[in-house]
Amino acid sequence: MLDAIVNRVKQFREKIYQFFPSRRDAAMELVDSLARNTQAKSVVELSLNPLHRRNYCSITRSIGEFYAGLSQEKKQRQNKQLTKILSECCSPLQKRPYHLFALDCTPNPRVFAKILSDRGIVHAPNQIYGNAPITIGSIQYGGIFT
Repeated sequence: MLDAIVNRVKQFREKIYQFFPSRRDAAMELVDSLARNTQAKSVVELSLNPLHRRNYCSITRSIGEFYAGLSQEKKQRQNKQLTKILSECCSPLQKRPYHLFALDCTPNPRVFAKILSDRGIVHAPNQIYGNAPITIGSIQYGGIFT
């Protein structure tokens, strides 16, 4: 039983490793660090995880090069391929005819980023009495649906 689980994890990790177009080792260390550290509040804190042996710049570089040079169509194809890899690891469907994954919408205040393409009004907790809890920035979306 344990051997089957270990082999399944190894196969999953190999599929994910081969999926990354560049900086595969750094990307895998990021995946491991994210899986172990759920309390990090910054890239620097995440890079301090013992599973992440590189410096914090490798995190932004591996994320930044994930879609480097791809057209919108190729990005969508890549997302579908990743969704398939992740869905294969889920338990078989029982109650719903689909897999349901969480979606993260993190507001990023970017008041001075005048050329940011998706810049707009985002939520920002504001402790000053009487002020609306908003600022100028963008929303970073992350999620997988099948």
